Amino acid sequence: PRLEPRMGLFSAAQLASVSTALRTGVTGSACFVLIGVLTGIWRWRILLRNKNPHKYVNVAHQAAWTYSYVTLLMGLLAEISDFEEQTKLYLVLGSLSFFVQSEISYIVHGVLEDTYN
Repeated sequence: PRLEPRMGLFSAAQLASVSTALRTGVTGSACFVLIGVLTGIWRWRILLRNKNPHKYVNVAHQAAWTYSYVTLLMGLLAEISDFEEQTKLYLVLGSLSFFVQSEISYIVHGVLEDTYN
């Protein structure tokens, strides 16, 4: 029997059939995982110098992991919802843009070490 070319767990045809909202959610989730890893390395390097990381370094690290999970979940929920495709995409993009802005703010405050609220 001829094997169908596959990408990971799903075939190319299966991946092409999912909504844009789900693809956006999965892509956003992967980006937040990468940010979580990078902020974790940043936090770890600060700890190696026997210093306590700034509060916002910890917040950026923890928020990235939380946002990765939430973004993936939102994409999956959008996939099974009965809204129109464009509405689902706007809902995912709206939340994703809030998460990105928050993460940027946390990283900026962690780099500048300018606030302790």
